[in-house]
Amino acid sequence: MGSYRFRRITGTTSVGNGQRSRARYVILFVLIVAVVVMAVVAVTRTSRPGQDPSLIGGDRADYSPTTTTVRKPQQDLAEVGVLLSTTQPVVITVVGDTTSNDEYEWVHLLAGRIATRFGRSVTVRDWVTEERRYELGRSYGPRGRAVVTIWNGAASGKDPGYSATHWKTLSPEGADLFLINHGHNKSNPYSLESGVVNLVGLAAKQSPVAFIGVVLQNPRFDSPSRASSQAKGVDLLRQYVSSPINQSGASTIDVFGAFSAAGPGAVDLIDADGFHPNARGQRVWADAVAESLGVP
Repeated sequence: MGSYRFRRITGTTSVGNGQRSRARYVILFVLIVAVVVMAVVAVTRTSRPGQDPSLIGGDRADYSPTTTTVRKPQQDLAEVGVLLSTTQPVVITVVGDTTSNDEYEWVHLLAGRIATRFGRSVTVRDWVTEERRYELGRSYGPRGRAVVTIWNGAASGKDPGYSATHWKTLSPEGADLFLINHGHNKSNPYSLESGVVNLVGLAAKQSPVAFIGVVLQNPRFDSPSRASSQAKGVDLLRQYVSSPINQSGASTIDVFGAFSAAGPGAVDLIDADGFHPNARGQRVWADAVAESLGVP
């Protein structure tokens, strides 16, 4: 009898251990599934259909289309000229690339025109790409009168992902007018579109009542395939601005069209590389921006 009782007790204990072991495996499996589900949800919330994956992460912003539930009507950028005609301080933030990072280029040309036309003091703070900071700035017009500050976040050789990553430094105080000026350093037109859409979202979130201008950059002439890709990117940006996806009311500034209007002579507005505007091209660019903004 003693031996029998020992065998029964031993058998029962073995079964109990097996049940506990299976339970542990079940719990472990459930935990693994939960972790996977949470990871999928996190990725889904972070990315958006059509968004360039390189724009996800860092301090690029927490923008999502759901942050603006009612679509704003497309802005009339010419109203910026009305704002500049007052004595109210105005802040303009430019985020972009090589096409606006020098004093002979369109941002400084625009600053000089604003100072002359409206008798304003205009200070341009240029971005130092290597040090990720702004310079002290160059001033145009009468000192200290109806100040206009232009944060010229033009980063040589950089694409929209760079501007998104460093947005908080590039746009330190928000703005009355944002100018999104990218295209030269993003050869994939769909990546260009998603990158610019992301930047428009950042601008709208930081300054909900600001004007936002999407600059459609110049055509290129260095190769047929690159010219086609550039034109496609411009076309995608036109479609975005006119679509319901554009909830911010952003409008385009058609530099591409201004160059194209020169016909065969457009190539004479471009450097020997077939892509970057020369000094004449920069003046055409500045004229196109000024006209869009209502700056005579």
